[in-house]
Amino acid sequence: ADDFLPNFSVGLSIMTIAFTMTSIFYDEDISPKKRFLDTDTGVIRDDKRTLAFISAVIRCTSQVIVRMTIFYVLRSANKMSYFGALLGFEWACLMIPVLYNGWEYPELPKGNRILLVVISFVMILTCHTHFFMFLDYHGCYPWFGGVTLVWELISSMVFAWAVLFFWGSEAPESLALILGVVCAVNIFSHFSFIYCVEEKKRAWYFKYRKSPNEHFREQFKRSDVDDIKAAAASVNPKFTEGWRDDVKEWFVSGYPEWKAEKKEFLGKLLLFMDKEWVVAAEAGLRLEA
Repeated sequence: ADDFLPNFSVGLSIMTIAFTMTSIFYDEDISPKKRFLDTDTGVIRDDKRTLAFISAVIRCTSQVIVRMTIFYVLRSANKMSYFGALLGFEWACLMIPVLYNGWEYPELPKGNRILLVVISFVMILTCHTHFFMFLDYHGCYPWFGGVTLVWELISSMVFAWAVLFFWGSEAPESLALILGVVCAVNIFSHFSFIYCVEEKKRAWYFKYRKSPNEHFREQFKRSDVDDIKAAAASVNPKFTEGWRDDVKEWFVSGYPEWKAEKKEFLGKLLLFMDKEWVVAAEAGLRLEA
């Protein structure tokens, strides 16, 4: 009875975190604007949105409980340094795809490596479950797609059982049963969420799809709408290699019109354009004047 209120408070906090993070990423997925600008965005079926939301909340809740179990067991065994090592190992695994993609990140201007390290480690501590569920499949992210998602699902549960086996002598006997139930719920909610994904996109949750470079090139080429092209071109130059001349031609020719019309996308786009392109575009603007 003495433990009820503390446990209730912790449980409520976990549910609040799960609900909040699900709401943020869920809104991103169903956003009509984001779906218009990038065809990879938006995987949830329109007729399964409620089930997808509930599944995501349960998935995040169970995953957090799994990680809290690791923390609890190691703390009881005075092995907290191992928890730090575990976080470091997970972060290192996340960095493998980033290194493979040239130690750059699409949404960051070239050379922001320290910020990339910070962002990646914050993901490990907070919302990485939702990031993988709602975004990792996406071609614009350098995380190896569904391969990383499967790793995220399995790794925490494997770590939890390993920790309980080696250092769980001080833990209550019921903890193994609780962990087993939570892991079962975790797996069930994971596949329940994937069931809510559009059928042609479900495979994205299990395999490596394409490189970010290929993704942005496809998006840039698929339409003549400037907003769509701007969304695809507003990325780290590393991920436009091989077709950057196409971006240059489009940018220099369209810049005068966009500036006159004060296009919303122009501010972000300029962050990723070469300085000489901007100079050339401004020169063209003066000639027209």
